[in-house]
Amino acid sequence: MAETAKTASTQCDSAPAKHADNNTTASTLENTATDSSLTAAVASLWLGFRQRLFLQLQLLTLETQRAAQSLVHMLILALFAALLLISCWLGVLGIGVLLLKSLGLSTLVALSCMLLCNAIALLFCLKLIRLQSCYLCFPATMALLKPTPTEKASTDTGHPDE
Repeated sequence: MAETAKTASTQCDSAPAKHADNNTTASTLENTATDSSLTAAVASLWLGFRQRLFLQLQLLTLETQRAAQSLVHMLILALFAALLLISCWLGVLGIGVLLLKSLGLSTLVALSCMLLCNAIALLFCLKLIRLQSCYLCFPATMALLKPTPTEKASTDTGHPDE
């Protein structure tokens, strides 16, 4: 009878152990399911990020190509505008020469006066260019980034007051 009680006790003790093993297996399955869904979510997020990055880089490439084409067109138009400006300037110089000739000056003096006016305008433009060129060196940024000399501390006493 004692043996029967001992066997029954052993069976009762093993029943909770089996139940605990079932709970551990169930929680392991839940953790695995949670891990796999988390992994799937991270993979999906990474794929979405890569697709968005690809689309943004593709858009950037297209916009860069468009900007380069626009820049080339602008440079060509600027060249034509410069040629038209030169022809207008030559026309103004020609009118100036004709005006001076109509006032009774010789052709040589009229051309010399127009050349002098042209040289003065050139010197004025060069002076303006020189004034503007100082901004090409980024003076405010350079002043901000320039290292300041370290103040020499008093080496005798170690106090900056003295």
